[in-house]
Amino acid sequence: EYKKWHVGIIGAGASGLVNLKTLMEKGFTGECWEMQTGLGGVYLSTYQQAQLTTSNLSVTFSDYSHGDESIPRMYMANEYRDYLKGYSDHYGLTPFLHFQKKVQKVEKSAEGEKYNLIVECLQSGETTTYTYDKIIVCTGANTTASIPCWPGQENFKGQIVHSSVYDSPEDFRGKRVCLIGVGESGSDIAGLVSKVTLLHTALGWTNYRYGASARSRGEYCRRSFPSKSSSEVEILLSPSFSSCLTTFLGLQMRGDATGDAVMSKTSRMNGSQNTHGFAIFGTKNDSFVKAIVYNGLELKPSLDRIDGQDLHFEDGSVFENCDAIILNTGYRMSFPFLEEICPDFCACPDVRSLWKHSFHADLGTDVMFSGFARPAFGALPPCSEMQARYISMLLTGERVLPPKDVQLKLTELEAEQEMWQYDGAAKRVKGLVDFLLYMDGMAEVIGCYLNFWRMLHLLVTNPRVWHAVNFSPIGGVQYRLYGPDAKNQYAKQALSASLCSRFPDRYVLMAWSWFFWIFGKMGVYFCTRSGSGLEYRKAAVFADAKKRYGWTPLSGIEA
Repeated sequence: EYKKWHVGIIGAGASGLVNLKTLMEKGFTGECWEMQTGLGGVYLSTYQQAQLTTSNLSVTFSDYSHGDESIPRMYMANEYRDYLKGYSDHYGLTPFLHFQKKVQKVEKSAEGEKYNLIVECLQSGETTTYTYDKIIVCTGANTTASIPCWPGQENFKGQIVHSSVYDSPEDFRGKRVCLIGVGESGSDIAGLVSKVTLLHTALGWTNYRYGASARSRGEYCRRSFPSKSSSEVEILLSPSFSSCLTTFLGLQMRGDATGDAVMSKTSRMNGSQNTHGFAIFGTKNDSFVKAIVYNGLELKPSLDRIDGQDLHFEDGSVFENCDAIILNTGYRMSFPFLEEICPDFCACPDVRSLWKHSFHADLGTDVMFSGFARPAFGALPPCSEMQARYISMLLTGERVLPPKDVQLKLTELEAEQEMWQYDGAAKRVKGLVDFLLYMDGMAEVIGCYLNFWRMLHLLVTNPRVWHAVNFSPIGGVQYRLYGPDAKNQYAKQALSASLCSRFPDRYVLMAWSWFFWIFGKMGVYFCTRSGSGLEYRKAAVFADAKKRYGWTPLSGIEA
């Protein structure tokens, strides 16, 4: 028996939906408040022909499928919205979703034990107050466009548009266009715009990022028979060697010949970066590479200044008579509705200061965050689902948050590891995480982690599923095999239908993972900020917390 909390959820994207569904499964009540006109979050207001950058094998939730696990592909934005609608309908969430409602403010109730949400109806302009026991913030990181400035920008007579308001390449047909930034959206937009602009157009890119292999399923390489593949160990190897190896494996798994023009270009560009896919926030999209190879797109360094209609780059080159600049420069987080509750956090929001990117040390389970763990390679919705599972267990008492000083120490250790692994990218993208390390870390506190003995049991009892866990892309479904809220039969069925890497790739990957695992344990002594080093340091914090407070990661009514 536990108190049936009434929970207010801000945001009805993928994170809001999965939190609502998980809470309702535990017997709680809740509602989602969403500014937009329907389901989909960021994918509802995106540009035409927007496409996800992680396959359906990784982006979907662990207990709902369209039945297409055997056909890996990247959903178009409208297809993913259809998936979310199907998820909402399947679990009966639709009556509890409120659209075109903007949360203006979160405040303590008069009694001091509950929270008031002051909600504005965007259609009528009226405001209404709703009271909840708990609040979950699922607004996502893409809330406020990040707009850079350059010297001379005020004198530029052409268009300057941010990707958040970009709609169609037809708006730029025949123009000379410069795109700034080549993340996921920037790569897509480059591929689209380059087809309709003048063929001799040059495009400038700043802070461009490359992954191990454009749109390859690099997450294949992250799991192995020794309970946990030491993905962090690759960071200790030569970046040049790692880049070549991961690119080669990406080519093999994608099925393209090494002579393919786009993949060959990608490989050369990756090699020139002197890094690799597990230590960089890579662009998981090869559209801009295709634009370079086929449409005459020209890559430039950072933009230095603007002189009339001429753009001057840091290498001294000039792009003359520019008609339009498209800013693919991302977003910054903002939580204006929380300024009364946590003013210091809102003044300089950094979700890396939250344990698991979810829990504020001073707010506990009163106000929580979900959807702010953004994998460098991998998908955000499964991370949100793991957060939702843990949040629901906290509210039932099945789990207990660590004492405040322990929580702060764990937050510091995890933030240090993320900053070390992703270096400059982590400073720019506050929510950046390693997909496998984050998912496994959440699994450890939930109790569904696939440790050595569970993997061995799986190998003996169901080799086909064991192969799928090792050699198919990482998603949330493998964390439904064991532990609390397991859905064993569904997980086995979904994993059995999932596409695995081809022979002999799977055995090359197994040997690779074993190599990393063995040398990773040795690498702990040389780099305590690596993933393995983090595990040892966390274990010491857990031991101290158990000694001083009797707390362990699995503390709760189950324990």
